Amino acid sequence: MQLRYELTPQMKEYDSLGHLWLPYVMYFHTPNYRSPIVNTDSYGFRFSIKSGEVIKDFETGSEESFSLLVGGSTAFGIGATSDKTTIPSLLNNSTGMLWLNYGGRAFGSTQEFIMFMLTHKHINRINKVLLFSGLNNLILFYLSNEYSKEFGSFFFWNHYNNSMNLSSNLSPRRRVLKRMLSPFLKDTIDYQRIGLQDIIYLIKNRRLPEKKVQSNVSYFETISNHEEEKQKIFFSWEKDLANWKLMSEALKFDLIYILQPMANWVKENFCLEEKKIFEELDRHPANHWKIISHKMGNERYEWLKLNIENICNTNNIRFFDMNEALKKHNIDEKWLFVDRAHLTDEGNRIVADIIKEEILG
Repeated sequence: MQLRYELTPQMKEYDSLGHLWLPYVMYFHTPNYRSPIVNTDSYGFRFSIKSGEVIKDFETGSEESFSLLVGGSTAFGIGATSDKTTIPSLLNNSTGMLWLNYGGRAFGSTQEFIMFMLTHKHINRINKVLLFSGLNNLILFYLSNEYSKEFGSFFFWNHYNNSMNLSSNLSPRRRVLKRMLSPFLKDTIDYQRIGLQDIIYLIKNRRLPEKKVQSNVSYFETISNHEEEKQKIFFSWEKDLANWKLMSEALKFDLIYILQPMANWVKENFCLEEKKIFEELDRHPANHWKIISHKMGNERYEWLKLNIENICNTNNIRFFDMNEALKKHNIDEKWLFVDRAHLTDEGNRIVADIIKEEILG
């Protein structure tokens, strides 16, 4: 990643930000983080700046009305050179409204909603909520060999699953038992609770008694072909957007879904800096970079856009495609992306201008 750090030195700071494990949302940014590039409040939300001043910490409360930019790491502002150049901060100085940064790094749509549900009580009045999202759900599906239509997935799932469900919680004897049986049974039984009589029955009958078939992955289905099963990912969007609509009606705020921009979907010709960074990332062994590079073409974009727009229409939520909006600007020679998912300061500025002019009007 040496070249990327040379061209975008701020990315080193983002890689150092870290996270804490939390109930329900699984993880969030380190609270009270301080640096010249990225800072978080006492809850871990990134500072939102207006006229050089931080406009709110959740611990202090406020009687003012706020609008929220909700989403994953692009909404959070990965790639921005300071808190002042994130989209919410730019909107603070151009729209006449106060904006909070509700971006959660690596969040999927369900985590976005849960974080809002847990913390909105700290905001006295909510004016608008912009869901600046879309990419993480898609990446998570293609990263997964097993997937729960009901619960979706989240980044760091393997780490969580290995820590909570597998061998680390077994006694020494049960670890030996698992080593003996797992080549044949994988994780289809509960090695923590299986008893001697169950094992004898298993040996004699080549199966467990019905009441003892306890799978550690019962909520998850094996994905044999991602392309044939890709419609599964929209169950999470259907559920989450229906919940957002209920919240918007209860709390009386305007709700708009913005399909976030992705380099492959926006530009046909990349500037020199983008080309150099993308070439380096394409050689990186991490699977998510390979998926973003090779699985996210125009056909996937059109399919994703159509389905999310249909879900928004069903829930009477306004839909806006930032990719289509960006294509109308002369952007091929501009450096907009620090990688295929995250924006430069210039990218944030153009997106903030589009939000002001074309969404907020």
